[in-house]
Amino acid sequence: MPQVKKTRARPAPQSRPVRRAPASRPRKAQAGGWTMKLGAWAHAQIRQVEYDPRLRTAVTVVACSAVAAVFVGVMVASGMARDLGNGIAAGAAGASRAAGLSVQGLDVQAQGGHRLTDLQRREAAETSGLQRDDVMFSVSPRDVRDRLMSLPWVESVTVRRLWPDRVQILIEPRPAVAVWQKGGTLAFIDAAGRLLAPASTRQARGFAIVVGDGAPTAAPALFADLARQPVVARATEAAQRIGGRRWTLQLRSGGEVLLPETGQAAAIAQLAALEPTHGLLTRYPARLDLRVPGRLIIRQPAEAAASTPTGGV
Repeated sequence: MPQVKKTRARPAPQSRPVRRAPASRPRKAQAGGWTMKLGAWAHAQIRQVEYDPRLRTAVTVVACSAVAAVFVGVMVASGMARDLGNGIAAGAAGASRAAGLSVQGLDVQAQGGHRLTDLQRREAAETSGLQRDDVMFSVSPRDVRDRLMSLPWVESVTVRRLWPDRVQILIEPRPAVAVWQKGGTLAFIDAAGRLLAPASTRQARGFAIVVGDGAPTAAPALFADLARQPVVARATEAAQRIGGRRWTLQLRSGGEVLLPETGQAAAIAQLAALEPTHGLLTRYPARLDLRVPGRLIIRQPAEAAASTPTGGV
């Protein structure tokens, strides 16, 4: 019987403790990390600009504009821009004058069939602001027109540059309809009662005269009422404003008409209706008193003088 060889059981190997790797600690951000990323981004942008013609042109324009803005800012701050601009303007003006492009003549004329007095021509020339040897390029017809329209007697203005060296001013004056007498002075007024220009005794001939304080302001209403009654208008030589309240008409026949404070238009119409049959305005001098509505009182000159208080009524 075969012998069984006994073997000794080997003890099981003991397990060794597993070493664990130490926990990883968070790395500190490197100081140059963002700088490197920014540099890489900038490099990429530069490469894009190099290969994109439109983007390259835009960047060039922006860069040039920035440089120019800095340059202009430095010049303005130091006063160089002003001096440079003045120098360029002076040089251009000198060149224009040398070429014969400067104002050598100013023509002031009336248009629309009107006439200008010598005084009006001189006033228009002075108000235009134009001087001899002014550069033609610097003359602004609009500015000259605006200055001339400030004159009370000017209705409309046209300004033209007649190259190479003349300026033409065409003025349509407001028509004068009467002369205002105050003290010893005379002045033209238009239909709206606006003062136009001084008048001499010779120039005032043929115009109706309005006299008294406030006469120009009240004259337009009187002119309108007379225009509706031509027979009365033709017979009227002057109108005197009494106390700032009413008018007295001086007739060419030597008589006078005392108009009321209210109802002036009706009184003038009444007078015009009586003229064809009675001839009160032209036949003989008389004082026609219409101050009481609906009544006409006729006085002869001597009677009228005796019944008129000093200073008028």
